[in-house]
Amino acid sequence: MALSGCLVATLCGGAIWTIEHFVDRAVIREAARRSAEWAEYATIRLPRIAELAQGAMSTDAERRVIEEIGDLGGMVGYRVFSPDGHLQFASADPFNRGADLGTRNPDAARVVETRQPFTVVEAGQARPERPDLYSETYLPVLDGSGEIVAIAQTYFDQTERAAQTRADYSLFGGVILALLASALVLMSSAVRALLRSLTRRDQALDTERTSVETADRARVDFLATIVHELRTPMNGIVGAVQLLDMANASDADVELLDILRTSADTQMSLIEELTTFSELDAGVFRLRPEPVAFASFLRSAVGMGALAAADKGLAFDVTMAEDDTMMIVDPRRMRQVVSNLVGNAVKFTEAGGVYVKAGLQRLGDGRGSLRLEVTDTGPGIPADQHARIFGRFTQLEGPAGRTASGIGLGLAIVDAIVDAMGGQVAVQSVPRAGSTFTVTVPVAVQAADALPDAREAV
Repeated sequence: MALSGCLVATLCGGAIWTIEHFVDRAVIREAARRSAEWAEYATIRLPRIAELAQGAMSTDAERRVIEEIGDLGGMVGYRVFSPDGHLQFASADPFNRGADLGTRNPDAARVVETRQPFTVVEAGQARPERPDLYSETYLPVLDGSGEIVAIAQTYFDQTERAAQTRADYSLFGGVILALLASALVLMSSAVRALLRSLTRRDQALDTERTSVETADRARVDFLATIVHELRTPMNGIVGAVQLLDMANASDADVELLDILRTSADTQMSLIEELTTFSELDAGVFRLRPEPVAFASFLRSAVGMGALAAADKGLAFDVTMAEDDTMMIVDPRRMRQVVSNLVGNAVKFTEAGGVYVKAGLQRLGDGRGSLRLEVTDTGPGIPADQHARIFGRFTQLEGPAGRTASGIGLGLAIVDAIVDAMGGQVAVQSVPRAGSTFTVTVPVAVQAADALPDAREAV
């Protein structure tokens, strides 16, 4: 409230100053206009002005004209100068006996040089012999050939007329100020109401945000608990399958063990995705880079994809240089990226094959760039779905309109991991012609012999 009152007072104060300034200028402008008009009228009423400029004596009729203009227009003085600016007649000295007669006036001389009239409006409070507001107009008088034959000067008392002009404009300014004050009061009320509304909305949003954050924390905690509870028995199942593999099992048992192993691997992959998702959601996702051998790491990372492709009768090809260069990456997270892309390619491809290309480019100064391309001959992805497929829990229809298995987190996790590594993921796809996913990640590189104790992440 106090702030609004101060604002209104400040704006009103500024408006009052502006109106007063406008009124002062209007008074001066009006005084100058009246002075110029009466000067021209007086010159017209005095046809012998050229003779007066040569020193001729004024007549009774001319003196009556000057008195009449004084009564009507407030003229208190009229003087005539010769074409060279010397005083030749003054209404205060109609018989030309004054000591100033014949003196050169610099203002009249200015009119001679510029051939233009000019008017001066001044306040006379500092000079008691002059009115509160007066004006002087210097007007060149021309003959038929355009030559200056005289300079006429009028002197007007503008005090009363200026007071009337000020009163007229002040009344107008008062009306404007009253309207402005009313508008400001209304605007201030509207602003206060708006601020109250915004405050209430902010409070409601804060409450809602707190509720959402609380629900998010509960969801993340619940997900982490579920993942932990699932991982523990699954580790036991995987261990039991490995032990049974070592026993002398019949062919039928081997087939059952393969089914059990595949199911366990699928479940462990889902658990891994849920674990990563919960870390990303809780903001505790961290990279743990370490040196790994480029070629060995990639061969290991695509191994499960190769087995899955073989089970579906798909071609599977890996193209990369047998490079011993050590690159510094988080092997667990990079393996997730590779396995998710390759796994998706195999899952969505019914005929043809999956083709992996990998390369490590050295950029100098220990810097490098890992590039991975995974191409499939699956159904492809419509262009309007390219951005959507990286969303969480997003699944597109697979072959024959079927939705593929999984929970729709694979590509979202790939995108998040690559982004955390400072890299990029891109997709190129043509419907019914397959897709290519390309990952580029900046890595630090070293020659293999520079890290003799470096271990491979296999």
